[in-house]
Amino acid sequence: MTEKENDTKKITPETDKQQAENPSLLEEYMRAHQHPSKGKKGEQKEEQQAKNESSEKQPDKIDQSGKSTQQETNQLISNVSKEEVPDSTAEKSEKNQQPVFDEIEMVTNAEQTTEDKGSEETIRSNSNKLKSKSTKRTVTILLVLAVVAVVGIAYYQQWQTKNTLAQQKTERVAAEKILASYYSDEEQLFPKTAQTEKGFKKLTQAVAKTKEQENTHDKLVKQVKQLKTKTKQVAAVNQLFTQAVITDDQYKAGLLKADTPITVAKRSEKNAFDKMVNQALTEAENQYKQLQTAKAKVKAVYDGEKVTDAATRDAYNQAKTEVDKIKNQDLKTNIGTALVQVNEELTKKETAAKAKAEQEKQAVAEKEKQAAEAATATKAAATTSNDPTKTSIMTPNQTQIADTNNAAWSWNEGIMNKVIATCIQRGYIVSGGYTLQKNSIVNGEGYYDLYATNLDSQLLKSYKAEQLPVYLVTINCKTGWFQGRGPK
Repeated sequence: MTEKENDTKKITPETDKQQAENPSLLEEYMRAHQHPSKGKKGEQKEEQQAKNESSEKQPDKIDQSGKSTQQETNQLISNVSKEEVPDSTAEKSEKNQQPVFDEIEMVTNAEQTTEDKGSEETIRSNSNKLKSKSTKRTVTILLVLAVVAVVGIAYYQQWQTKNTLAQQKTERVAAEKILASYYSDEEQLFPKTAQTEKGFKKLTQAVAKTKEQENTHDKLVKQVKQLKTKTKQVAAVNQLFTQAVITDDQYKAGLLKADTPITVAKRSEKNAFDKMVNQALTEAENQYKQLQTAKAKVKAVYDGEKVTDAATRDAYNQAKTEVDKIKNQDLKTNIGTALVQVNEELTKKETAAKAKAEQEKQAVAEKEKQAAEAATATKAAATTSNDPTKTSIMTPNQTQIADTNNAAWSWNEGIMNKVIATCIQRGYIVSGGYTLQKNSIVNGEGYYDLYATNLDSQLLKSYKAEQLPVYLVTINCKTGWFQGRGPK
């Protein structure tokens, strides 16, 4: 064995050791020489596999926007993969590996020192290449992770946006539904009385949840304000009456509650609700106006808690007519109490006036009767002055006879009845067949002449009708004395 062969044997184990420590160098050499056809096609195949794996990992359900984003991501990954090992790098690697292989073959013919030096340089070169390749892979992974993160964030934001919009829609619909429940009609004109009486807390809370939806929130706030305004006005109108006149979309005429001016303002009539509110207010105003008219009429006959001097039956009747038009019985009673006193006072006055008038009428009638009797007596005396059946024992005084109110003509108690009874007993006259006529007054005492007016008495049986009346006696109305032309 030669010295050269011995050197070769020494070097061979160390070379094997170096190859064992750096297996990737040999593997790269073998790939470059034994599978030269792989090149770009192999890399493209790996890229296609990567794309397929990436596609399989995508969710089955993704919206159109998500698909677009994923396609952009796959394209970016593909570009990065292509940059990882370009063709120029592969060719360079083959070129760099060829001298290494030749150097290994020539080790057996080189000096030991030269061989060691070459091996160390080869190791360092290979090590640098491995570090460079590892760095590129790390960068690639980081880029892929960054892209995935961006895609994930974009997808999450999109999902979050959709979820937010759905939540906002739910809140909006809920608020609108609650608002609608406060109305009794689909057009949302008439507030629902039973609902509004519970308050607006639930509705206010629902509207507050739509605060992030600026336009929707503003619209709902405005609608709630309108609802509260209508509810307040309906309550104000109902307070004017003894019972509610507006309930939901129904109106029922009522009675004015109090003698208080109507201060609730009417609405501009734009819809059915406005018309109903105004109708109720008009009714309240009319009743209040009628109440004031009746009070004015009553005041004309009753003021200061007493009947006025100007109170008459006609004024009372006018006041009563206006009071009767008041619809609220309680308000009518308060005013009517004064009219009761007026009526009582007027009735007293009217009764007294009637009695006085009756007395005056009787007095006039009595005067007329006495005047007629006096005229008859005067006529009889004038025509039958020589006839004892017609002539009194006393000469009549016409002046005294005309003074009918003179107390001398008043009969003392029982005198007339006593004298008449005596004359009937004696047969001068019969009951109802006589008359008394004033004659004269002597010493303050009146004298009456008694005449028979029919022939039914015993004394006048022989007389004829044309002789009537027949003078019988003259009577003192104070003492009861009487005397005629016959025997005493």
